[in-house]
Amino acid sequence: MPGQYTKPKILIVDDVMPNLFMLGQILKGVDAEVDQANSGDDAWELIRENQYALLMTDVRMPGMSGYDLAQKVHGDVRSSYLPIIFITAWEENDDDTYEGYDNGAVDYLFKPLNAKKLLSKVRVFLELDKKRIELEDSLNYVHEARLKLERKNQDLANFAHIASHDLKTPLVTISTFAEFLGKKYTGRLDDKADGYIKRISDGVASMRGLIDDLLEYTMAEGEGLKHDSVDLNVVMGDVLSRLESVIDEKRVTIECESLPTVVGDMTRLAQIFQNLIANAIKFVKGRDPRIYVSVIEDAGFWYFEIADNGVGIRARDVGRVFKARERVGNTEEFEGTGLGLSVVQRVVEDHKGQIWVESELGVGSKFKFTLPVARDVTLPEEVARAA
Repeated sequence: MPGQYTKPKILIVDDVMPNLFMLGQILKGVDAEVDQANSGDDAWELIRENQYALLMTDVRMPGMSGYDLAQKVHGDVRSSYLPIIFITAWEENDDDTYEGYDNGAVDYLFKPLNAKKLLSKVRVFLELDKKRIELEDSLNYVHEARLKLERKNQDLANFAHIASHDLKTPLVTISTFAEFLGKKYTGRLDDKADGYIKRISDGVASMRGLIDDLLEYTMAEGEGLKHDSVDLNVVMGDVLSRLESVIDEKRVTIECESLPTVVGDMTRLAQIFQNLIANAIKFVKGRDPRIYVSVIEDAGFWYFEIADNGVGIRARDVGRVFKARERVGNTEEFEGTGLGLSVVQRVVEDHKGQIWVESELGVGSKFKFTLPVARDVTLPEEVARAA
């Protein structure tokens, strides 16, 4: 949690000792430690060694004047925050006042001082300094919490890699022997035995899919994005090649318009198209299943649409499709882990886009998402230099 606020410190500066004494006596009326310096040079050394809530300095002093001191204070990043009140015995005039404000003053007081007025002003600045320190503590706390969360996320990604390998090893053994049993004994035993063998094989395939999807889900946030120039036509070609067997099996017609080039992470962008198209293939039905991929440009964004003529989604389920482990529709008829669309949403949002779905039950679904047009993407400095 943010640290506790400690008693603030005030620095008063004047080359005349009676003035320092008088000002010090007045400041006993506030809850603060008061340091004194009788020259600008001495004051600057104290400022370099301490953190003050307020500097109150005479203007005209031998050597370093109050204006010179103010310039040094506000020219140093360590003390640039420090509010300054100039105090002078010279007769008030606009030129002096303006010069004081030009040199970083937050207030300008003239002798003889009104103790009540001075204390009122000082209390305001002490309260402001208290709020400043509380804000800095809060920001530091948030920063540390963010770093811890990033480390935990990285640990989770590392665990997912290890766990996926360790879990897949026994699955390979089970899958191998289930396949062996199926080839050797299917049809030679009773129907129940054949059913048991099939259920083993299906269970292994389901578990393998869940492990792969969990790994993909954790990896979608576990590593930093690359910022490369990505031709989405190439991405689409690779995706369709990977899905070729299931496309042929379900006899799905896929039409795709010419796609743009964007800036992003090619591997992650492929996840968007592969998961959305695979999802559309899963839910297409009928004698002429079709999927159409289109894109338009508007207001600095590409608007993509992947439309299908599948079973559609009930209106009450549309808002749940992107939630992790939420499966809608007939979960027995359509296999899946409920993670694919969550991965898509995360990747789209990491690329500064948005995603949503429009669907009509029995008619089909349109998954729509945006990606920034390349010219509007803020590239990392090293990428921008290379470009």
